Order: sequence, then C-alpha cells, then structure tokens
Amino acid sequence: MSSKNLLSLLNNLLDLSKLKTGKMEYKMLLTEIKQLINTISLEFESLIKEKDINFEITQNLMPSEIVCDEQKIGQIIRNFISNAIKSTPSDKKTTVSIESGKLPEGRRQTDANTIPALCVKVSDQGVEIPENELDSVFKMYSYKQ
Repeated sequence: MSSKNLLSLLNNLLDLSKLKTGKMEYKMLLTEIKQLINTISLEFESLIKEKDINFEITQNLMPSEIVCDEQKIGQIIRNFISNAIKSTPSDKKTTVSIESGKLPEGRRQTDANTIPALCVKVSDQGVEIPENELDSVFKMYSYKQ
C-alpha cells in the first residue's frame, strides 16, 4: 500500500472519530458543485477508460452553487463515484446527476417546513446492496436525537 493511500486511510479514520464526537470542523464556502464533480471525475478517468464504462454527468438547468465544506463534500462524492465505478461492469453506465430538491428545515425528517436543496445522485448498473442490508450500511451515519 502506498504511503499516500495509508495517509488517506488514517485521515478518514480521524475524520470519522471527529464526526462521532461532534468535533468536526467545517470550512463553509460558496462552491460550484458541478465544477467539483467534473474535477473529481477526472481523477477516475483512467479507471473509466480501463473498464470501458459510459460515465455521464447530468444537470437540470439550474444554478449549482452551494455553501459547503468543499473538501468534505468532495470526499463524499469521491467515495460514491469510486464505489459506483468499481461496481459497474464493462460496457455499462455510471451516472452522476444534479437535481433540485428540498430538505426539512430542521434536523428531523418529520419537520414540516422545507428549504431548497441540490440533490447529487450517483447511480450505476452494478450489483445493488440488498434491501435488508441498507439499514446496517448507513446506521453509523444516521442522526439520533
């Protein structure tokens, strides 16, 4: 394993630890999400070509600027794209789409008021996670109150 990969793994573990303890710091800046996705997708260009995958980024006609921590959002998007490419068979398709959406205004999904949001979806034509395993996959990231 290269030292760069090992350092990345250690940083991810530290980030997870900070997230769990509520001590994660964020650098919130205006970010063009489509530009960020384009930049990240270039990192996977050789793997996309090697696997002969049809990789597509789609966006509705709308502004795609958001206020976020670009590094942390980039890490999440990078992980989703990496997983999608790895699980997509040759001659199949991986798509990243940017759509308009809405989020609850508060912290709970049951909050009635909503705010506008951008939704980034990564889809592939690989094997899906079985329905009965979805809860366990995302359990550690769910918000509990």
